[in-house]
Amino acid sequence: MRSKAKNVALAVPGSSVITRVLEMPSDLTEDEMETQLLMEAEQYIPYSLDEVAVDFTVIEQGEEDSEQVKVLLAACHKESIDALTEMVEQADLESKIVDVEPFCLERVYQLLAEQLEEDNDGLIAVVDCGAKNLRINVLDCGSTVYSREEMFGTKQLSEEIQRRYGLSEEEALAAERDGDLPGDYEQEVLAPFRDSLIQQISRSLQFFYSSTSYSHLDCLILAGGIVGSPDLVSMTESKIELPVIAANPFKHMPVGAKIDSKQLASISPSLLIATGLAMRGVS
Repeated sequence: MRSKAKNVALAVPGSSVITRVLEMPSDLTEDEMETQLLMEAEQYIPYSLDEVAVDFTVIEQGEEDSEQVKVLLAACHKESIDALTEMVEQADLESKIVDVEPFCLERVYQLLAEQLEEDNDGLIAVVDCGAKNLRINVLDCGSTVYSREEMFGTKQLSEEIQRRYGLSEEEALAAERDGDLPGDYEQEVLAPFRDSLIQQISRSLQFFYSSTSYSHLDCLILAGGIVGSPDLVSMTESKIELPVIAANPFKHMPVGAKIDSKQLASISPSLLIATGLAMRGVS
């Protein structure tokens, strides 16, 4: 990209983070609130405070005469954060923000809602297929009501490409990226993986219905690099019998003259978390 930017915002998976919403006296200063939270944190966090990074923010002010505010407390194992920040440092960059993926999704939700033809305040599932994990986040009017991860991802597709065509990991990734794969790839490799992905999505949705009081969704938004593969959106829609769209947070954004709009559209489903981080910024 030849970017001169050095400051980086990162996100850790929701499964790595413990969150609690607490009520605290509204007349505390930020320093007093931090001191009290750290004193009481052990009853909310099942780990030694030496092992975790802790942060908080006021998420809801009380009424004018209220003596309480709602505070979001978040804690994450330091090793989860260190693994990311060390990679950033090796790239000669500087970590400024460590966010949480579901929070990033909530931030970018309004851009996704603009893609929907109607009922953009409904119950929407965002399914993000990463390299190792399939993440499902359900948002009700833009607020997360359910979050879950499954051990399933595009790494399995890359490993099958390596096995079938005798390629190294680097060669397989380059061939996927450049579309330089043998003629039987779509039928023999991509199609079975795509079927497995749709089955996994269907099972994840059934688990959501069975473990919550919800009985239906209004829409499903697919995210991740695999979303650009042929017919995945239409096949998913027919199998799970829900409206399905590919995530494109840039659909209604003006695009700079130097940006390749076609390429941006093709990779946009994989940039949801990055967009949520960019909207927050690093200041």
